[in-house]
Amino acid sequence: MRLVVFRADLAGRPAPAAEIAALRWTGATVDPGLGLAPAVRHHVLPLVV
Repeated sequence: MRLVVFRADLAGRPAPAAEIAALRWTGATVDPGLGLAPAVRHHVLPLVV
């Protein structure tokens, strides 16, 4: 599996558009019911939070 993560500074409040139906912010403590893929939960989030 190959994951590519992009990080950016945002100006303003992000809003879903095009193929993105919804946005949800999370932090270091992730709700177990969020349904993140294990690769995201265990490898991506620890690097960016």
